[in-house]
Amino acid sequence: ISIPPNMLAAAPITIPLWYFDEKQDMWKEEGHADKIGNEYVGKVGHFSFWNCDDRFPAINWDISLIYKNGKPASGLNTSLTIKKSNSKVDGASNEAGLIKTIVPANEILIMEINDQCGNSIYSKEIGPYANDHSEGIITLPETSQVTTITGSAFDCNNNPVTKGFLRVNADGLNYVFNLEAQDGLFEESFLSCVDGDLTVRVIDETRTMSSLPLSFPSLPSLSVGNITVCDSLDQYIRFRVNGFNKEYIFRDLIAVVDENPQDDAIYIFAYDTIGYRGGFNFYLNGHSEGTYHNKATGVRVNLPNGEYGNVVNLNTTVTYLGKVEDFIEGTFDGQITAGNNGAGGNGNSDFSGSFVVKRSK
Repeated sequence: ISIPPNMLAAAPITIPLWYFDEKQDMWKEEGHADKIGNEYVGKVGHFSFWNCDDRFPAINWDISLIYKNGKPASGLNTSLTIKKSNSKVDGASNEAGLIKTIVPANEILIMEINDQCGNSIYSKEIGPYANDHSEGIITLPETSQVTTITGSAFDCNNNPVTKGFLRVNADGLNYVFNLEAQDGLFEESFLSCVDGDLTVRVIDETRTMSSLPLSFPSLPSLSVGNITVCDSLDQYIRFRVNGFNKEYIFRDLIAVVDENPQDDAIYIFAYDTIGYRGGFNFYLNGHSEGTYHNKATGVRVNLPNGEYGNVVNLNTTVTYLGKVEDFIEGTFDGQITAGNNGAGGNGNSDFSGSFVVKRSK
């Protein structure tokens, strides 16, 4: 963490490292960070929203972001900075436009919100708050073009897709929206940074089917008509967390196998998700079929209550390992942190799933 220039001379040689134990609902000290140049450097075994500072009490904090048309403002980067120490962290709003996290109590915070195009659209000094606090609903100004996309999704038998998601790729940015309407209709909004075509795809979670990628011009009001979701998913990572009805599906994947003796591993990366803070990237110590205790990186799941959970234990069984351009298949299970109000209350929740990923190397 960087030390502000005006605090460098007075900054102590070491400061404690803290992590938030969600099971016991309290902060715990673990290790320390050393002052090296103009930074504090330390190794952490846990990660939470605030983890490198002097001790402070914490409160629950949330905010809901919407556009002027009333649609959720999802995927917006939001930073919170402790004013007196200049400590800063970033997060992103989920598909409902919600950000829910833990912040230090009795501190003045500077909240800054940027859109996906990099424009600063909202800034406000908030706090100090002694108790749990909600900022409520904030309507954001529109500094870039907001595209509202409407249409409908139906399966091969002309039944509406009632459980799935709509994925839009515009200007290299991915926007993902849940599809839950019983008639298959959807209406969603997102920011379009530059003029140009965008790509639309619908995933049917119930039948594990996908539409073809469809290209449309970027317009303020875009009707894509009826989309047929009738192609089998050739690759996916899918799993469920015990206690949740939602199934998580990752569709945009890549897998490589490194057979270098010094780095013997299978890498699997997911580039999309049904939420904005999710991700599923991991690697296995080996390049053969069998069971592995994984080293997981970037594995984070959006929880229905607006929080997110991190995978803390992951075991994977590779049932088929094909050559390049063939597939890697398998199953996995483990545990995920449930958040303060996640599945089953405090503590970890079990999850399990399967994957089929095309091997590129």
